[in-house]
Amino acid sequence: VLEFEDLEVLIYPNPVKDYFNIEIKTVINSEDFTFKLLDARGRVLSQDLFKKYIQIDRKNISPGVYFIHLNSASNFIKRKIIFSEKK
Repeated sequence: VLEFEDLEVLIYPNPVKDYFNIEIKTVINSEDFTFKLLDARGRVLSQDLFKKYIQIDRKNISPGVYFIHLNSASNFIKRKIIFSEKK
């Protein structure tokens, strides 16, 4: 099992205006990851499967602080992301 520090994950841009990217930089066995975007109450707003890279459209989600959960067979990562005002 990989330790949290062993998995390099890029989430950008943060803060988010229209879309954001998730890129897994260090995957040994090309694992499948489950992406979930949650609000402050823990409700799942969006989810998808990916291997190394995914781009997520913010759609009609209000500005605020949200959480990203990434799961695979051997990893779990939780990160905070900020959605800014759209211009």
